This record gives sequence, structure tokens and C-alpha cells, in this order.
Amino acid sequence: MTYLRTLFPPIYPLTVYWNSNTISLFFNLLLRGEIGKGHALQELREKLINYLKVYDFFPTNRGKTAIKLALKAFRQISTSQKDEVLLPIYICSSVVKAITDVRLKPKFVNIKKDLNICVDDLKKSLSSRILAVIVPHIYGYPAPIKEVIKIIKNYDKSIFVIDDAASAFGIKYNNNFLGTFGDVGIISFGQAKMLTASGGGGLIVNNPYLKKPLYEIYKNYKNYKNWEKTKEFLNSWWLYKLRRYSDVIDYFFKRITKHHFYFSKNSLDESKKLSNLDAAIVIQEFPKMNVVHKKRSQIIHFYIKELKELENFGFISIPQKDAHLYHVSRFYILTHGLMVSRDLEGRILEHNPLAKYLLYKGIKTQYGYCLPYKNFQALEIYKKNSWIESLLMLPINHTKPIQKYKFVVSAIKSFYNAK
Repeated sequence: MTYLRTLFPPIYPLTVYWNSNTISLFFNLLLRGEIGKGHALQELREKLINYLKVYDFFPTNRGKTAIKLALKAFRQISTSQKDEVLLPIYICSSVVKAITDVRLKPKFVNIKKDLNICVDDLKKSLSSRILAVIVPHIYGYPAPIKEVIKIIKNYDKSIFVIDDAASAFGIKYNNNFLGTFGDVGIISFGQAKMLTASGGGGLIVNNPYLKKPLYEIYKNYKNYKNWEKTKEFLNSWWLYKLRRYSDVIDYFFKRITKHHFYFSKNSLDESKKLSNLDAAIVIQEFPKMNVVHKKRSQIIHFYIKELKELENFGFISIPQKDAHLYHVSRFYILTHGLMVSRDLEGRILEHNPLAKYLLYKGIKTQYGYCLPYKNFQALEIYKKNSWIESLLMLPINHTKPIQKYKFVVSAIKSFYNAK
């Protein structure tokens, strides 16, 4: 029983919350031949422009595509030979890939204890070679975006700011939505985000002078073919909705065949418009967003209340007492002194002892982003932030009763009390 519980843990970080309504929507669009292209795409575009109160919104097949779209437009507009993009050391690898894909150079900046960009290090890193600065709000924790923009624009008004709200859609900062502060903003509809489709994202246009150059690039992006997006949707369902089973089946499949088990290998490097299916899923999920986050908030507050007294244990950030919603897409704890060990390729050499113990109990956790070790500058910054490897994500599946999380808390306490 213990072996099966370890293979198929009953408690795990579910990052997609689709249900029978999603399946009905999929088959409805499939029968009408509107999986790739249809009316939902324009409906979502208009909905988000009105909701966010912005100049325009370009829906794309990936958040990464939206970043590439912005950077291409910046290069066309820029009159000088700027070739560097500033970004914090702790960030999704797809952001770094987006920069290198358009032949620009990532330049990394240190972070604070909340994982967001360090303002003091940003000041030191600005130079005449900086084309743009990407400011993410990691896991929904707001970065000091207004202060960052002021520093950047005082240094050089021609530096563009990308307000990366990929993990922070719907969160307000100083009464404005994150993603609406920079020249452009990014949102994502990928797994573990605030609104989850089978992929997708988009570029928020806050600077009206960028609308035309962005549109000239965007209009050449192709729509999905129906069969392409159908395969991607089934792949996302398998990998994320059925994650309790797909992870271990993929592991053994790879051991035998040397290949991953996919319904479809997503064409991550191809820039396309958002599919009609994903737009329709986002529209369907939109009204439930605050209810979902309220339930997640209750789980997170429960974790904090029960675990805050443990020694050598901490949290990225504690919500304010008057915060009714704890807007994070993923919830990480800090297991001080207990770390995952990885090689320069990011492969795991040794698991975090707490993660191993929880898996034995039938609770699957997840580590934080793998840092760009191959980049020498990034490696130097990482040496100052080795604590990042002590990050561990706890499940916050809002569809499960609170009793499930009492079991998680009990397991964590028993681990620390036994040390």
C-alpha cells in the first residue's frame, strides 16, 4: 500500500481545475469546427480590454509568445543598438528563452526574500545597452512596480517596461490591475495560473504608441488548425488534470522507450494567436475566479496558522490581516536548511528530505523554478541565493475538503518533531 501511495499520491498539487462543463464546451466547439478559430477569440479580447481598462490586448498561444511580440516591436522602435533585457534571477525559464529567441541577451538582477526583483540591484544594473526590463510578480506576490518604473524612466525614458502578470491576473496594486503598469503587460492562461486553459496568454497594451507596431507583427501570426489544438488540449488534460497518474506513467514509459508519453508535443517555439477553444475556456472560467481564489486563500491561511510556529520553517510572504483574498497561483514554503540538489542541467541529484517524507505519506509537492545555471552571471547571483533551493510547493486544491490539509499539516509537524 505504501508503494502504491508513493506512486499515485492522493494529495498532489493539481494545477488545472476543469470539469464536465469544460468537456461539453470542447465537444461543442469540435462539432462546430471552431477549435482553432471562432467568435470566442474576439469576445475575450474585448472582455479583457474593458475589464483591465487598457488600450488593446493581443491574445497569443503562449505567454512566451506575448513577450517575444513585445521585444520584437521594441527592437523595431529603438533607434540605438540596445541588446540587453533586465530580469530577476528567479523566473520561469520560458521568459529567458523568449529573450534569446529574438537574439537579445538576458541580464539578471538579484531578488528579495519575496522572490521579486531587488530595486537596489536594478539601479546598479541599468546601462545604455538595456532595451527593456521585465518585472514579474512571482506567484502573484506584487513587485514594487511603480517604484521600479520611476527608477527606470528617470534613468532612460527609452527603456521599455514589461509588467509581467503571468501569475497575477486579476490582482490589484494601488487600485490598478497588475499587468497595466508598464508599457506593456503579460498574462498567461497556462497551468497553475489564475485562469487556466490548455495554454495561451496575451499582451496588454498600456502605451498607445505601441499599438500600431505591435499589430503589424501580430497580424502575421497564424490561427491554430482544429486538429493541432485538439491534440494540445488532450495533452494538457492528460498531463495536468490527470496528473496523479500521468507523472508516474510518463516516468516508466521514458525508462522503457527513452521518450516522454505525449498525446502531442506542443509546438512551444511557434508564435500563433490564441485558439478559439482556449479563449472559450477562459471566458467560462472567468466568473468563477474570485470564488476559486477565496477557497485557496482559506487553505493558505490554514497552513500559515498551523505551521508558523515551527522552527527552521517559513513562508515567502504573510498576507496582511485585512486581506480577504490571498492571491497566489502557487503556495511555497521555505524549509530552511533542507534543499533539493541539482546539477548544471537542472537534473535532480538529491531530493529535499521533507519532500521525500511527504511523498512517503502520499503527499506530492513541487520545487521552485530551476535557475539558469549555465549562464555565468546567473550562477554568480545564485551563489548569494542558495536558499531558493529550499522552496517547496504545497497543494492548494480548492476542490478538496479542509480535512485533506489537516493531514498535510500533521505530516509536516511529525517530520519536524522527529528531527
